[in-house]
Amino acid sequence: MSKGSVALITLGCAKNTVDTEVMHARLMGAGWTLADDPAQADVTLVNTCGFIGPAREESIDTILEVARAQQGNPEKKLVVTGCMVTRYAEELWTEIPEIDLLVDLASFGRIDRLLDDALDAGVRRRHQGGEVYLYQGSEHGNRLTLPHTTYVKIAEGCNHVCAFCAIPSFKGRYRSRSVSDVVSEARMLVGQRVRELNIISQDTSFYGVDRDGGRMLPELLRALESEVEGDYWIRLLYLYPTEVDDALIEEMARNPRVVPYADIPLQHADPGILRAMGRGQDAARLGELLRRIRATIPGVALRTTLIVGFPGEGEEELRRLEDFVDTTRFDHLGVFTYSREEGTPAYPLGDPLPEALKQERMDRIMARQERISAELNAARVGSRMEVLVDGVQEGVAIARAPIHAPEVDGHVRLLPTDAGALPEAGEMVSVEIVDSDIYDLDAIALE
Repeated sequence: MSKGSVALITLGCAKNTVDTEVMHARLMGAGWTLADDPAQADVTLVNTCGFIGPAREESIDTILEVARAQQGNPEKKLVVTGCMVTRYAEELWTEIPEIDLLVDLASFGRIDRLLDDALDAGVRRRHQGGEVYLYQGSEHGNRLTLPHTTYVKIAEGCNHVCAFCAIPSFKGRYRSRSVSDVVSEARMLVGQRVRELNIISQDTSFYGVDRDGGRMLPELLRALESEVEGDYWIRLLYLYPTEVDDALIEEMARNPRVVPYADIPLQHADPGILRAMGRGQDAARLGELLRRIRATIPGVALRTTLIVGFPGEGEEELRRLEDFVDTTRFDHLGVFTYSREEGTPAYPLGDPLPEALKQERMDRIMARQERISAELNAARVGSRMEVLVDGVQEGVAIARAPIHAPEVDGHVRLLPTDAGALPEAGEMVSVEIVDSDIYDLDAIALE
C-alpha cells in the first residue's frame, strides 16, 4: 500500500542529481510513489544547491514557489535537503516556516525514516550534523536521468583550498568509495542497459589518495574495463589540473571504454590571479599539461570552466586569459562571474568589480569561444564517429558523440534519410558529419 506520492526537484550540479536518485530509491523502497507534478504530490522534496549566490537564489525561489502552491493545504508537506541546508540550516529553518522537514547532507541517506518520523510526529523536524553521507553502489538503482546515461559519484568532499570556493567548508575532506563498490554499481547500471557512465566527484583525479593508495583513478578504470561487461562508454568529469599525471593520461588513451574527453576546470590563466585563487599552477604548466593530453589521447575533446571578475583582475590579466583561450582552442568552455562567498579565503578581498563589468568580461571570453567552437565543428564535417542517441525531437534524432558530455555540451542532429526509421534513445549509431554550427553537428547514419 502506498504511503503517498512525492515529487522530487533537483537543483545544482550532477552530484546533486545522484543524491536525489539515492533518496528516490529510499523513498520508493519504503512505499512512496513518484509524482511528476509537485501540484499533485503529497510531499515535495527540494534538493538545493548552495555553491554560489545565483544558485542559492534559485533554491530559495523554488522553495518559496512550492510553499505558495501548498498554501491552504496543510496535508501537503515540504521537505528541503541538499548543500544549502548544510550551509545555511539555521537561516532556512527560521526564515521559511513552511518547511516541514529539513535534512542536511549528513542525513539524506535516511530520508525514508526521517520523513516517516516527521509525518508521525506531526511537527516540523530538522536533522543536521556529521560527515556528508557517502552512498553505496547498491543504493543507486533508481535513476532520474535518461535511461541510457547516468552519473556515478565516486567520492565526496574536497581537499583543495581554492580561495573562491566554499565547498570544503560544508562538504568536508575528500572521501573515496572503494574500487569494488564502484565496480559493483557500474555492473548493476550496465545491467539496466545504461550505455554511458559519467564518473564524477569534486575532484575525480584525486580518487583514492585519501585511502593511502595514491592516485587510484587508473586502477578504477582498469577494474571497470575488466570486470564490467557490456556496450558502454566511460566519461571522466572534473579533473583537477595538478592531479592529472602521466599514468592517468596514458590509461585514458589505452582504455577502450574511456571516451577521449577531459573536463579540467582551470578557472584562469594569469599567474597572479591563479596564485590569488590558490590554484597551485601557472599558465605555462597548464599549457604543457593540455599539450601532453592532446599528444597522448587521439581526438581528445577538452572542456574547461573559467572565472572572470576575481579581485585583482584588470585588463592586463583579462587579456592574458583571452590569449590563453585563443591559443588553447578548447572544444568546450564555460565562464562564470566571480561570486564572493562567506567563509572562503578570498572573502576578505571584497568584491571590487561591478556585476555589469563581470558580465561584459564573460561575454568577451564567450565571444572568442563561439568563434573557436564554430571553427572546430566545421573541421569535423566529413568525419565519421559513433554517437549515442538521447531521443527524437520533431523528426530528428538528438544524439551525442564522445566529444559531448550530457547537459553541458552540444549535440549531434541525426537527420532522417530514405534508409529507414530513426534510431531510438539508447542506441549507438555510426554516423558521418555533414554540417555544423557554433555548438552542434548534423549527421547522417551510415549503413
